[in-house]
Amino acid sequence: MTAIVINGQSYDLDEGLAGAELNHLLFLKQRTGLGLKTITTKLQSFGDVDKTLSKQEQTLAVLGALDDEETLNSFRAIVWLLRTKAGDRDEAGLYLTIDAANEGVSLADFGSADEPAATNEEQADPTSLAAAPDDAPAS
Repeated sequence: MTAIVINGQSYDLDEGLAGAELNHLLFLKQRTGLGLKTITTKLQSFGDVDKTLSKQEQTLAVLGALDDEETLNSFRAIVWLLRTKAGDRDEAGLYLTIDAANEGVSLADFGSADEPAATNEEQADPTSLAAAPDDAPAS
């Protein structure tokens, strides 16, 4: 099982992807232009960062990938898909929009069952993969 932790809540990535409803996949395709193959390929590319590189080089590789709109939308899509599959709804009991599902979510919020989300110390570390780039929008 591959679990992703978003804002302290654990979601089963494998179950979320395998159990994705056709209507949800169509919704994502219509809203983001991305299909499941593209989404999973973009997410897998983050696990493929060359571990023989220095931590700083790994960080630069990840930040370079985040310059790609498809990669960013893939993260947003998977957050929406996992939260929708888990039954997360808005105050009125309706499905979350993609924007609402991602409200307040940052890369620092992502972790896995084997690799917890970044701690405050890691977020402050400029070489951490969770550190924000210099040109990140201010909160």
